[in-house]
Amino acid sequence: MTRIYIFLSLFFFSCSSAYHDNAIVPVVNNISYQIKLVDSLNVDLNEFVYAKYSKHQIWEDSLFFGLSPGAEPNTISVFNLKNEYFVKKIKIDRNFFKNDISSFYIHNPDSIYFLSFQSKNIYLIDNDGKKKNEWNISFLGENPFGEIDFMFPTFVMYNSFYFDGEKNQIVCSIVSQRFHELAGDSNLPSIAIIDLNLGKITKAFSPPIGKIKSRQNNFYPDDISVVQITLHDGIVYASYPIDQLIYQYDLESGELLRISPPFAGEEELKFLPPMAYDIKKDRSKAWTYRIQTPYFENLRYHSDSKIFSRVFHHFYASSESTVNKGQFRTSTIFLFDKNLNLVGKEIVQNSKLGAFGSVSTKDGYLSAPHDFYQKNEKFLSHKYYYKIKNL
Repeated sequence: MTRIYIFLSLFFFSCSSAYHDNAIVPVVNNISYQIKLVDSLNVDLNEFVYAKYSKHQIWEDSLFFGLSPGAEPNTISVFNLKNEYFVKKIKIDRNFFKNDISSFYIHNPDSIYFLSFQSKNIYLIDNDGKKKNEWNISFLGENPFGEIDFMFPTFVMYNSFYFDGEKNQIVCSIVSQRFHELAGDSNLPSIAIIDLNLGKITKAFSPPIGKIKSRQNNFYPDDISVVQITLHDGIVYASYPIDQLIYQYDLESGELLRISPPFAGEEELKFLPPMAYDIKKDRSKAWTYRIQTPYFENLRYHSDSKIFSRVFHHFYASSESTVNKGQFRTSTIFLFDKNLNLVGKEIVQNSKLGAFGSVSTKDGYLSAPHDFYQKNEKFLSHKYYYKIKNL
């Protein structure tokens, strides 16, 4: 666990995206958008409250929930964004679950679901951190993972699951417990539907596809090898950080419905080939690869704008003189319509849209800057508000 935290803290220091104070996205298909940065949020911190969070969600564009696994595990801090003040800490009793929190989902402020590291457990807590329910998840039928079994991913930085209140089910990513050894064509499912009435996985789908499958016996770093999911209107949008394509699955059947058209040239994206296994085992070489490699953040849907977006962090050539200057990395924000056709993009420099710092809102992003830009810790670092507007 300590090694994971060290990796995350180093990675935050080394990677970031970029911004323009006020940019007009080029017109594509007769649609144009404005991306406007509003540098106006100054959410006061309590004396003993952490300033930046790597796991986060905004509920109803008003309450910010943040978790910092390395600095303050098992504690979710809550902030009021509209009135700009710290609300409370939700401290979760370490005695009632097996491992530290890895990811959470806010259904409402009094119903918070979370997964724990290297486990198959799902928990539900209330606004005071008291346990309301707990499930030890298994397959309803035959387990496709066999004796090696599955687990919830330890190393996913973006939200890795959704709660469907109407059906009382969880949609989440899953991996083999021998994830680090498997070839790309393992054919094991990567997305699970969990019926909480039964505490069982009733459906599992989305075997390796695209670049993650074609890697064969080579590897990408763990955190950019796991599928990212977005749930919207009965569709599961699955994507990988090292693949520009987006794969759409039917939530009911698990059937692959369609694959988005390519929206960028390979020369523009400059993806690196996967690592050989001996490079992956060399921590220094694997670290250099991870710092340099370009990658996508997860697909976001902005309900007010009715637009999908995806942030791409470009290749970063590190050297001894630039190893701690990843904050100057170039990024692109891609914008898509409901059919995932590209309707705009903006290439941005010197960003305050920090790596793992952006939180989706109904009409854009709230972001924390790279550590380089942080002047003090009197305010919540997540303060830069990007709005997407249809012009």
